[in-house]
Amino acid sequence: MENQDSQLLEKLKRRHKQLQDDRNTWIPHWKDIKDHLVAHRGMFISQGQKPNRGDKIHNNILDNTGWRAMRVLIAGMQGGLTSPARPWFNLKIEGREDLMENGAVRSWLHETEKRMYAVFSRSNFYATIKDVYCDEAGFGTAVLTIDEDPEYTVRFKVYQCGEYCLAEGPNGIVNTLYRRYWQTYEQVVKKFGLNNVSHSIKTTVDRHPDKWTEIVHVVEPNHNRNYELFNNQNMPYRSIFYENKFDHILSQSGFQEKSFAAPRWDMSTGAYGYSIGMEALPDVKQLQEMVYSRTRAMHKLNDPPTVKPTGFKRRLNINPAGENWADPKVAEGIKSLYDIKPDITAITAAIDEQRIHIREALYNDLFLMLQDRNPATATEVREMQQEKLLLLGPVIERQFFELLDPTINRIYNIMLRKGEVPEWPEELNEAPLGVEYVSLLAQAQKLLGTQSINALTGFTGTLAEFNPEVLDKIDFDEAVDQYADMTGAPPKIVRSDDKVAAIRKARAEAQQVEQQQVEQTQMLEGAKTLSETSLEGDNALSELRSSMEGV
Repeated sequence: MENQDSQLLEKLKRRHKQLQDDRNTWIPHWKDIKDHLVAHRGMFISQGQKPNRGDKIHNNILDNTGWRAMRVLIAGMQGGLTSPARPWFNLKIEGREDLMENGAVRSWLHETEKRMYAVFSRSNFYATIKDVYCDEAGFGTAVLTIDEDPEYTVRFKVYQCGEYCLAEGPNGIVNTLYRRYWQTYEQVVKKFGLNNVSHSIKTTVDRHPDKWTEIVHVVEPNHNRNYELFNNQNMPYRSIFYENKFDHILSQSGFQEKSFAAPRWDMSTGAYGYSIGMEALPDVKQLQEMVYSRTRAMHKLNDPPTVKPTGFKRRLNINPAGENWADPKVAEGIKSLYDIKPDITAITAAIDEQRIHIREALYNDLFLMLQDRNPATATEVREMQQEKLLLLGPVIERQFFELLDPTINRIYNIMLRKGEVPEWPEELNEAPLGVEYVSLLAQAQKLLGTQSINALTGFTGTLAEFNPEVLDKIDFDEAVDQYADMTGAPPKIVRSDDKVAAIRKARAEAQQVEQQQVEQTQMLEGAKTLSETSLEGDNALSELRSSMEGV
């Protein structure tokens, strides 16, 4: 057993080193971003070094426009994609529109959604997701872990950039996570148990409970699992903790599905992504230089360098209202070394323009507009700078399949195993469950598609004034369904096809009954009129009787 653990540990450490070597070229980029944009995020500690959370982090920031713009971007991403104040996803049945019209299925989907939203709300999801968007926008990559929690069902944690290494699977999705972090001896013992830690920690934890040690956590596909065994070491993903310094495996277990999400802002070659922060970084650096130069100019203007006679040395009083006496035989007095007249107004205008560039680079104008005006029509979307929304489109789509899809899938499966999901209706059978996103940004993307519906129906309405038969070309029921889907209208306000058919059938039957009643009324009135008509005299009825009598 020890030999197997040694071989496994050697393999894990060898791969970890390879992943660290592959990651090294990104470290300078990330440190630059941390120094100038997101100073509170990222942890870049050399091997063997202890973590120090109290280091000064704003040494390179003279103007915090970049960080304030990042805060707007982060808030915009959270409010636009995963707002705690409004629905942002709906469950659906993939490829089965007929099932989506079934009442029992719709009720099950609604109840399951409600329970999942409750899990999101009572967990720390909304408190931590902002750090995901921060790391993505800043470093280009983020890691969110989703762990089971006995009290809140799930618990989330965002790892610091610099403490993890990633690897992609054959489909280009990150499926491997190696995280190096630090815990005290006492924390390690409480988490893994005294009998499972190394001999070094076991014998010294009482004397040095607060001593730090490095732990490595590995989550990766379990390619060598035994499909006939259903224990925690033969699951699709394996989870291994080991002490890096003492070469000791602490625990081996696994997950039924990937337990983390690793979204990227923009794709690159490899497991890590490029960020909008990297694009804005040159402007941010230039702004720091401009602010520094303006500050120096103002200092020189207010307190310029001077030329003083040697007789004033050590006797000069430069305090406000200070008095100095000069010997007229020695010098004329103190005067400026050179005259400077910086144009502070022009410098400030250039700085303000640079700030605008930074805010535009970080989509502040778009998100502030989205926040101020909740878009309801395609016209409003066009007014909200379509170009920026289209540029952000690939980023939004990537959040769906790299961040939100694995998160929702993991939470649903945890709830399913805990018995927190309602029992499936018989109509579902083995139908595949899917997700549709209805957040503000998802809606804004879809609203661009409503323009074609508006254009077609408007054009058809114009033609119908001259030829009403052209309306036969439009399936108005399908148009309403498509428009409701694009605008994110609540599913309950759009009736299913079955209900619409029933309503129309009932209306047709009511109209038929009404028509029959009208006809019966007319017949009765006709009979009454006929009965009251005189047979005497010269009229049609008397002529009809005469002809019948002559037969």
